[in-house]
Amino acid sequence: MNANHETLPAELWLEIFEHLEERSYSALYTPFQPSDTARDVKSAYSAVVLVCRNWHNWATSFLYRNVKLPDSVSSWATTRPEYGRWVRRMTLLSDSLSPAQIFGICPNITVLDRRQPQRLTFNRNVPSPALSLKRLDWLIYGHDAIGSVDPLWEVLCAAPNLEYLFLSMPRTESYIGCSHDFTKVMHLPSLRTLRIGVANIDLVRCISLWSLPSLTTFIMDSPLIETGVRLVWANHGSHLQTVELANYLLRHDRSIARCLQACPALHELNYHLFVMKGRTPRSQSSVCISVYILKCRGSGHTWSGIFSLSQGCPNLRTLKLYETPKWMSADDRFAVMLKPLIDRGCVLEILDA
Repeated sequence: MNANHETLPAELWLEIFEHLEERSYSALYTPFQPSDTARDVKSAYSAVVLVCRNWHNWATSFLYRNVKLPDSVSSWATTRPEYGRWVRRMTLLSDSLSPAQIFGICPNITVLDRRQPQRLTFNRNVPSPALSLKRLDWLIYGHDAIGSVDPLWEVLCAAPNLEYLFLSMPRTESYIGCSHDFTKVMHLPSLRTLRIGVANIDLVRCISLWSLPSLTTFIMDSPLIETGVRLVWANHGSHLQTVELANYLLRHDRSIARCLQACPALHELNYHLFVMKGRTPRSQSSVCISVYILKCRGSGHTWSGIFSLSQGCPNLRTLKLYETPKWMSADDRFAVMLKPLIDRGCVLEILDA
């Protein structure tokens, strides 16, 4: 690297280092992102700290921002407590620490990710406030609620400032009744984004009863049974402003039409390109539509799914096309289909996800 890098102010380099991993602990919604946002950035920071003495001093704390829970973490509380204060995202891989202990050792944690089937231990008598926790990605296992404490419930109760929640179940357990007490009603006053992966009707029914006054964004990753979809729309659809539907949902049902009907305040609809069949859905409120095109392998009939829906939204102001293949944008039919939208003042944006 050119030696001139040492002449730049430390504040500039710290800003650059910050952006290396910002997505991995962000609670903000971005269209068409995988549910697992964990990224292995330690290798990048390991290289950064070797550049020079200054960079080593500036970037050392970043090495501990995104960690996976090893057994040694518990020693931080006594040996190097500053390590725990640096952590922003933690992935649970073992049950060596309970969430109460994690929140005590890592008071600034922003994202907690639990996907492994390890049993979690809790102590109701130990307070575990997680005021800094903004995002929770949680895979629910049938054995979680065996005993007196439901770990998911305990974490949610300890996180009043939670803004982003992803819930899913292993596909092998989604058809099995589990021991969770789904009759309890949760109040999450700050939750803005709810993402549901694989879920059975018990889980969906539970979520539909929750109090979510700030909820504006809903992401549905997997097909829900008819009853489940109706419950979500009926209880939360009236205040949703952004909805994202997974790529395989729309081949089997009328998810878009039902979404538009149940969400009168919908501002932004994000979906994967599919073959639009039947009557074109209509929405007076939608002003932005985003379409993910990368996996499209169809003819002009397939493309018409973009434009038929656009025609059903007379107040549409922005059409965003993600991952548009070059062969599609170079096709003469593409420009012909876009012309009516452009003529009425609709802005076209071609973006990368």
